[in-house]
Amino acid sequence: MFSFFRWIYRRLFILILLFVHNFFEFVNSSISYDHSQWLHECAPFRTNQQLLEYTVKPFSWNNLVEPLITRCDARQYGNQFLNIDDNAQNVSKAQNEKTRPKVLVCHDMAGNYRGDRFIHGSKKFDDYRFYHWAGIDFFNYFSHNYITIPPLSWINAGHRNGVPVLGTIIVEFDNAKKTLDELLCSRQDLYRYVEAFVLVTKSFGFDGWLLNIECGIDEEQVPKLKEFVRQMTKRIKEEIPNGTVIWYDSVIESGSLSWQNEVNENNIDMYHGTDGILLNYWWRNESLQRTVDILKKDPEEMAKVFVGIDVFGRGQTAGFHTHETLRPIKDHNLSIGIFAPGWTFENMPNEHPLRDEGTDDINRKFLERNTRFWKLLWTYLYSRGPNVLPFYTSFCLGSGKKQYRNGLQIGNEPWFNLQEQQFQPSVPSSFEYQFEEAYHGGSCIRFSESVNKLRLFATDFTCKDNLIVSFVFKRSDYAIDVQLVLNVQNDKGDQNLLVYCDSDRRLESNAILKTGEHIVTPLRANLLKYACIGLSNRHEKIFPSGNRSINGWETRYYYLNFDEIAKHGRVTDVGISIKKDNWTDTDSVLLGALHIHRGIKDEERIITHLDSISFSSALKELTM
Repeated sequence: MFSFFRWIYRRLFILILLFVHNFFEFVNSSISYDHSQWLHECAPFRTNQQLLEYTVKPFSWNNLVEPLITRCDARQYGNQFLNIDDNAQNVSKAQNEKTRPKVLVCHDMAGNYRGDRFIHGSKKFDDYRFYHWAGIDFFNYFSHNYITIPPLSWINAGHRNGVPVLGTIIVEFDNAKKTLDELLCSRQDLYRYVEAFVLVTKSFGFDGWLLNIECGIDEEQVPKLKEFVRQMTKRIKEEIPNGTVIWYDSVIESGSLSWQNEVNENNIDMYHGTDGILLNYWWRNESLQRTVDILKKDPEEMAKVFVGIDVFGRGQTAGFHTHETLRPIKDHNLSIGIFAPGWTFENMPNEHPLRDEGTDDINRKFLERNTRFWKLLWTYLYSRGPNVLPFYTSFCLGSGKKQYRNGLQIGNEPWFNLQEQQFQPSVPSSFEYQFEEAYHGGSCIRFSESVNKLRLFATDFTCKDNLIVSFVFKRSDYAIDVQLVLNVQNDKGDQNLLVYCDSDRRLESNAILKTGEHIVTPLRANLLKYACIGLSNRHEKIFPSGNRSINGWETRYYYLNFDEIAKHGRVTDVGISIKKDNWTDTDSVLLGALHIHRGIKDEERIITHLDSISFSSALKELTM
């Protein structure tokens, strides 16, 4: 009798546990998504129910999202990327964007949705920042949640630097089969979910998806999965400007989860159904060759294959040797998929970078490691930069120990918000980021040695309307010469002119110029007034100090008046030269901001006092 009651007791206890478990699962799955949270922070969707509930009452970030800007044509500088080369023949330009190998970055760091998830930022100023946008073509925000919506801060940082930002749809782990069964239950369900994903993409203002189906499915479901992939790609491209869908090398024709590490007959339909494929990381040279062969060596098709490299080293040599792994990819003319470049932050030796509080030491070490990592890769990458005027940047990385505005400190608290990141330089360089002070934002760039024609931006600015160029800098010693350098190329692309935006002092020093060089000096106050009024009438940004100094920050304005032939040219590079006799360890220059505008409508008041900039001779120009 006793054993009978004990058996009943055990059965009741198990039933109670099952009831409690199922009850909480039901409650969790039935909770309506709290849309108010999107006013403060970003989060993923974890179930199909949350996705469908969102379609009933969607929340939109559209008024907060920066538009995706265009960029200049892609150039490959090889190992000469640091300095401006005035020989146009030494720069390799991509002739066809569709056939150019591209770069996809998949950002997966410690699960993501960390300090970057907050709409208004956090206080961890040393948190991970991506700033080598010029060398990549797509940025994917990755997590192991079902539907990863990129945080607003990443969308805006990418768009401001001309890079589309992709979310992630990943089906894996225990609920994978249930999730896919819901998606693929019927043709009607399939289309309903596609439209839900399209609505999410449009409402949150990002540019597409990485599709990652990390579970096997029944073979009879494969046609439905293919239809889902094709329809998703079609609708994203119809509704989203620059919309992109990329398939991750996972499920194959039989429905099995089997990473192929190449394009072959097992996954080529998925490849053709999307805008590209990200190959798994365990490829070999033979895998790449088979991929090229099955695509019949078609450059346009090959450019859609992103060969995966996990920077943590799964499958390939990586870390600070990642550049070695790029060589065979480059040799096969395939695109590159760089997974988890946050390794430079997350895997910092003898440090705890994921702690809540930021430190100077972690910030410095991360920036050193990150710049070193990308410098090693850059020989194999194309560079792109701004091509729209007006162009502004304060070089801010999107974080700071303090907050500055126009040379004045306006906040004492550390902060991190990638929405504040400004347009970043087009190549990794020899400068460093400075956080002890800034002109606008939380950081600027610092030069601790002389540099000659150091490239800052690859550009494509027309000269037809003349140009107004201004920049703000601070130097430790007034004996240091600071010149902004513009490389102007003629309309045939076979002749270059270097324009040096210099000080008046250079003209007094018997500077020697070569043919193809031209010096301009800052606008005097009487001419600067007309330039600033013209820019203000167009509602464009101007430095409030004019040519005056604020807290040691010096401002210079230049009016570039091109002759009729040079007006057909284009500015292809913007760089800087910094020189001083007997440079010392205490010398430095901070570059705080740069503005470039079209000339103003009523420019006659100004250009009558200026010499014309010409390809035909070396000139020194003296403004009156």
